[in-house]
Amino acid sequence: MFDENRSGAIPGDNIVRISTFRFGVEGVPGKKETIAAEYNVRSKLSFKVEPGKKNIANFDLKSGGKIDQGSTLE
Repeated sequence: MFDENRSGAIPGDNIVRISTFRFGVEGVPGKKETIAAEYNVRSKLSFKVEPGKKNIANFDLKSGGKIDQGSTLE
């Protein structure tokens, strides 16, 4: 999802942020971040979305990085 109202990504170069963080809302519990900050709030991951193609992005993530519990994805 691009955002809560639009599915898919905007064509072109995009920064990719991978996260497990979730705020708790209306009876649904929140979830702490378990992915290293280098893949979300400080992400340098990128992917070029090409219109009209089946775009598949695979990233080789490494464990053990610093997890930033104090930040949210904005």
